[in-house]
Amino acid sequence: APVARPLQVTFERNLGRRDRKDFDLDYAVLRYGFEASMPADLAPSAGALGVVPRDLPVSNTPFVTIDGESTRDFDDAVYARALPYGGFEVCVAVSDVSWFVQAGSDIDTWAANRCTSIYLPGRTLPMLPEELSTNQCSLLPGEVRRAVVMSLRLTADGEVVSSSISQQRIKSAARLTYTQTAKFLAGAADVRFEGAWWYNLCHASNLNGLYLNGPYTTWYANGMDWYDWTGHQESQIGRASCRE
Repeated sequence: APVARPLQVTFERNLGRRDRKDFDLDYAVLRYGFEASMPADLAPSAGALGVVPRDLPVSNTPFVTIDGESTRDFDDAVYARALPYGGFEVCVAVSDVSWFVQAGSDIDTWAANRCTSIYLPGRTLPMLPEELSTNQCSLLPGEVRRAVVMSLRLTADGEVVSSSISQQRIKSAARLTYTQTAKFLAGAADVRFEGAWWYNLCHASNLNGLYLNGPYTTWYANGMDWYDWTGHQESQIGRASCRE
């Protein structure tokens, strides 16, 4: 008959009662080796918290961020428009963390080991100090932030004609969500946007059509007057759709 052998275990931590609140979150942090918080002695080693230096002009491109409803750190933003002579301009802005975190510093090494912010139900373990991840390195709407921007010119068929990368200071025009944007692109009548992000989403619709259908598709909307981010009247729009 088989002989039962003692099971050797290593005691790590007493997490308390299994049915207590947040037990599963604490268990996941311990089970997968996530450090619950960054060591207190780690701090940004470059730049100045609370100050965005005026060494670059502020871009007037109306970027928008698109993230989940519960997201707190907005590290990338997009802009797209159909060009009058055909094709598209697409810009992707990524927060310039290198201004605040010097390569090879202790905080850089710690963040590289974690690799990413960790999102658990009801809890976030940021890769960077919260002041950076949710403020200075977050592309908050209406706030000037440093970013690295890739600009692309595309043909009507989506082929890249030219590209460039530059450091810029940008100001996000709006904070959008995946749900909100997906409903807009699906043509939901109850989704409405105003100002710069409405302008941006109409051009995003062009790219969505290009992605889904291949050849260039002309999109438009009709209804009431609207104005772009410069304040100039651009076209007639109304319904929350840029479809033909």
